[in-house]
Amino acid sequence: MKEKIHSPIHQTKFVCNSCSQEFQTFSVSSENIIRVGSCKNCNSFYTGAAASEVKVGEVEKFRLRQRVRKL
Repeated sequence: MKEKIHSPIHQTKFVCNSCSQEFQTFSVSSENIIRVGSCKNCNSFYTGAAASEVKVGEVEKFRLRQRVRKL
């Protein structure tokens, strides 16, 4: 690898704006604290609270449309 082309890595504290949880990791940012919108503990995608709307019968409707087009 080439020397002196990579940014220096700093230990950084990330703070969640929603639940105020803090965790430390490494970042190329020179800031000591970085605020994030939501973390894995409060994001609805990761907690399972996100409602996934699956309409009943959508697959059957699609298959019916495909059969009609073939005729």
